[in-house]
Amino acid sequence: MPNKKRQLTFADMEVSMDRKASRITSKLSTINDIVDWDKVLELVQVVDRTSKEKGGCPHKDLLVKVKMLFLQHLYNLSDPELEDQVNDRLSFQNFVGLDMSETVPDYTTIWRFRDRLSSEGVGGGTVFVGQFLSGCQRPFRKKGHHC
Repeated sequence: MPNKKRQLTFADMEVSMDRKASRITSKLSTINDIVDWDKVLELVQVVDRTSKEKGGCPHKDLLVKVKMLFLQHLYNLSDPELEDQVNDRLSFQNFVGLDMSETVPDYTTIWRFRDRLSSEGVGGGTVFVGQFLSGCQRPFRKKGHHC
């Protein structure tokens, strides 16, 4: 008999609240607290050409895409692997700001977003994330953490 997709019950959610946070969850929570995401969004806002009035493909939040690039660089993931990991890991979903009912951006969305960063001269996509990580490591290290 094939496995059915199991939805979390209220009991599952209640028990998960009492569980000890994993090291990855704690690390990502600390990063989220330290990084000024508003400043990061100011840097990448130039690539956001979506118009909610015109329709087309569903709009994916800019911050979600930026945080996914951050995870990709931090854990050295390919585009398809990034999509799979964010789909699979609650800690990654929480970090990027997606709840269980939202769809994770597919790998082509992330790939096109990184290319747009590069074409707009925002540090060159992957280079931008590397520079951003370097900049955020200073306050992170001051608090005794390592990326």
